[in-house]
Amino acid sequence: MHGIALAIAIFLIALPGLSSAVLAQCTDADSDGYFYESGCGTLEDCNDAAAGTHPGALELCDGYDNDCDGLIDNHSSCVTSCPAPQEVAGGPVSVSVGPADERQWSLVWNGAEYGVAWRDDRTGSTKIYFARLDVAGNKIGGDTELAPGHHPSLVWTGTEYAVAYADVDIFLQRIDASGNPIGGASQVAQSGGLPSLAWTGSEYGLAWRSDGIQFKRIDATGQEIPASQVTVRGPGGISPDPTSFPELVWNGNGYGVGYVLNEWVVGSFWVDEIYFQALDGVGNLIGSPLKVSDGVDVDIGLAPALAWSGSEFGVAWHTGISILFSRVDSNGNRIGGTVTAAGPLTIQAIFPDIAWTGGEYGLAWDWYRQSDGSQVYLTRLDSAGGAIDDDVQATEVYGASSAELAWNGTEYGMVWGEF
Repeated sequence: MHGIALAIAIFLIALPGLSSAVLAQCTDADSDGYFYESGCGTLEDCNDAAAGTHPGALELCDGYDNDCDGLIDNHSSCVTSCPAPQEVAGGPVSVSVGPADERQWSLVWNGAEYGVAWRDDRTGSTKIYFARLDVAGNKIGGDTELAPGHHPSLVWTGTEYAVAYADVDIFLQRIDASGNPIGGASQVAQSGGLPSLAWTGSEYGLAWRSDGIQFKRIDATGQEIPASQVTVRGPGGISPDPTSFPELVWNGNGYGVGYVLNEWVVGSFWVDEIYFQALDGVGNLIGSPLKVSDGVDVDIGLAPALAWSGSEFGVAWHTGISILFSRVDSNGNRIGGTVTAAGPLTIQAIFPDIAWTGGEYGLAWDWYRQSDGSQVYLTRLDSAGGAIDDDVQATEVYGASSAELAWNGTEYGMVWGEF
């Protein structure tokens, strides 16, 4: 299969016989005949915003779980691996106009095309922009300017996009499938930064940094759900706040959130460690936080990359010289050990992102080399995190960095920055 290189450069009926108490909890927002909740007389709809997604639907080989069995693209006709990845003909496509300072991009595949959001200061102030890209990475229409802000986190619900971003407070903006804003942005959290957004099939989950790592539920219209905020990890009375970079993923029944904690090794030094916390479907913590990085890694610095495989979470992070990978179950327990996914100790391997194809992980990461700046590489990993074949260099320009990766059912799309 081939990889698409996308560059950002300097870029919801009642059923007879059910009581009214039960009916009040049974929703079929997309009118496909399946209720999202359990105990409503049908099999559970895993996405109540997409009429084509429900139990028994045809699996479309589009990077999504269409038949609600918890797995993506598990029909016999679907491609779930990408042997010998290489860039498609035509080369990378410029997403942003440049030469403005564009950073902090977020990429999603909607089943037919890509959406990308990023931070851009082309007008002299930092704002969030959104654009659509076809399957080949070509832009569809122009850029949509949204609002002042930074650190966008973009998701697709099955019918529309939503982007969470920070601008002192945390906001959420819905965007229709054509790239037009739906109403104005909603303030969904007071104060904080580094938002990470996830869609559950009926509502959003949001994690962000504010006096620790916080979590909140947001309804499908973009309004926060009262009394849903939970502290995933508090700062513990330490100033400045030692937590940062939450990464939130929905697994079909609950959430996983990875984050960075800067902690003191007694008699030694401050160390950035990667932690993981499992949450149930309404945000209650499951068990204790898991230190994924085992206390051996220094200067991790940035967000862990997180993906759900249908049975477990894959977690990738960098140590500054290597990309490490670990597996975690839905209750926050480690599966197996930590493996080095990319980067022998002789190179600087940083900024990982991972995507699950239905059969393997794609891992994008930076190799920083003084001779030609950083370059983005793609590595295929099996379900246990072992490298399947050799690393593939995905970029060819000086200073390519920080790639976001998405799987579309047959190939990868990748967006990165060129500095």
